[in-house]
Amino acid sequence: MNLQPKDKSTSTSAWIFILAFIIIWIVVNYIIGGSLLWKCPIYKFTGIKCVGCGGQRAILALFKLNFTEAIYYNAFVFLLIPLILVWLLGKTNVPFIKKAWAWIISPYMIGLLIGLTLAFTILRNTAYWPYY
Repeated sequence: MNLQPKDKSTSTSAWIFILAFIIIWIVVNYIIGGSLLWKCPIYKFTGIKCVGCGGQRAILALFKLNFTEAIYYNAFVFLLIPLILVWLLGKTNVPFIKKAWAWIISPYMIGLLIGLTLAFTILRNTAYWPYY
């Protein structure tokens, strides 16, 4: 399965836009001390914390190397960061990364990730979840 875009210029401009957006987000939230944190629409309208609720605050806590605070806001971020890194590095010709990407997109792994996502979402909306 080839997930490569056909138009390289569109892909490059998209990556530049994403990188610029991330840099601006980090500068405003982490360096200046302002806030560009978005409110979760699922939580706002339903009162149910989704799998992403607290993710932005968890990432900001990771930038500060405050792992306890990151777990408090969203423990799932520790699973997503390696997956995102492998996805970003998946465009390289490093055999280990390509093998890891093939493993991640296997049907079993996707099923496991969906199961973990659902379990985390259900657990964090119960009284048994000790964090945010």
